[in-house]
Amino acid sequence: MVGQLLSGTAVALLIWKFVKWRLRSIKIVETEKLKVQQLRTEQYRNKLEMERIVNYFSSSLINKNTVDDVLWDVAKT
Repeated sequence: MVGQLLSGTAVALLIWKFVKWRLRSIKIVETEKLKVQQLRTEQYRNKLEMERIVNYFSSSLINKNTVDDVLWDVAKT
């Protein structure tokens, strides 16, 4: 009787340890996935900002015929 109780307790303890280990492993993986996603988001933001800057300057040069016109436009912004 005592042996069965100890066996049941040992099995329950092993199951609890396994579940705890598995949850910790899942949390670590999810944390790493989140970090990667945050880095990708930051890269996309930087790329978008660069595209906006390039688009602004390329569109602002349309009516500029001289270097002075370009410099005045840059100085205004």
